[in-house]
Amino acid sequence: MHDARLPLHRRHIALRTCLTVFAPYGLRAAYHHLTLSARIPRHLRADPEALVRAVEELHEARVLWLARAEEYAAQRRAGKRSGRRAVPNPRPWWMRSP
Repeated sequence: MHDARLPLHRRHIALRTCLTVFAPYGLRAAYHHLTLSARIPRHLRADPEALVRAVEELHEARVLWLARAEEYAAQRRAGKRSGRRAVPNPRPWWMRSP
C-alpha cells in the first residue's frame, strides 16, 4: 500500500484487501467512508496520496478497535472470575457507548 513503486491500481487493490480484513461497519460502507474522508478521486493519478490517507485512517481505526476489544475481553474475564457468566448488556461491545 505504501510502496510508491507499485502501479496505482495495485495499491488500490491492496486498500480493498485491507478492507476485507477489517471493515468496521461493512465493506461497502467502510470503503465509501474512506473514499469521502480521504478524498479518493475517480482517477487515482489525480491524487495518489489519497490511498495513503485512506489506509492510515483505516489503520488508526483498527488500533482503536483492537484496544477496545482487549479492554472488553479483560472485563469479561474479570466478570467470569467473579461468577458473572451472563453478559449484562447483550448488545455487541462495539455498539455500546464507552
